[in-house]
Amino acid sequence: MLFQMIDNKYTPYVNFDSGILSRLCFKIKAEEDDEKAIFYSIQHGDSSLIYDEIMTIEQSQIKNYDTADRKIYEWLLNKNNISQRNEYIKQIENTYQMAPLSGYFDYCNGDDTYNTVDINKSYTSNLIDIQRFPVFSAFDIFLKYDNHIIEDYTQYIIHCHDTNNETSILFRKTFSRCYGYKLNRISDFNYSILFYRRPSRLNTSHSKKHIDNLYRENKCNDNVEDV
Repeated sequence: MLFQMIDNKYTPYVNFDSGILSRLCFKIKAEEDDEKAIFYSIQHGDSSLIYDEIMTIEQSQIKNYDTADRKIYEWLLNKNNISQRNEYIKQIENTYQMAPLSGYFDYCNGDDTYNTVDINKSYTSNLIDIQRFPVFSAFDIFLKYDNHIIEDYTQYIIHCHDTNNETSILFRKTFSRCYGYKLNRISDFNYSILFYRRPSRLNTSHSKKHIDNLYRENKCNDNVEDV
């Protein structure tokens, strides 16, 4: 939400709590009278749903957690893995947005029964599966598709020719943007590729090594389950 505000040329007042974004404050001005402006705030809610439960945490555990947290973020937020975007690319990304997978099936296929499709969250296994970080420069633009073999880490703008529930889960709009990774792993889907954008370089993620090190070196409370 903060990035959407900034993209629309408005910078809200931001509050942080322990280094985590906790609140956005902004005002809506009356059309004729600035004194009648109304101030609003959006803040992070407590969704833990834990009642009457107290967890005792040692000072050493806090230090160990902070050390582990810093290590993992120094790897994930490495400046060498950050892509650059020019205004042209920002406009395209705003027009063809990529969203998490969510939706439902309205019928059963054979013996398979589906109730819902969960939003694809940041599970540890997903991070391990990422073998490369695609890094785009400001000079990497979309080009007309030249019929090359679909590449996992290249972005594509496609035209969806199918209109059904399964298609709406994978691609929310008729014209969508996605990585080749998705296109290489779906079948029985009628689409055509219009444009592609290839990254300047692919950085090896070393995801499994960093996660293995995190669990091996972590000295936090072993009784706390990993959810």
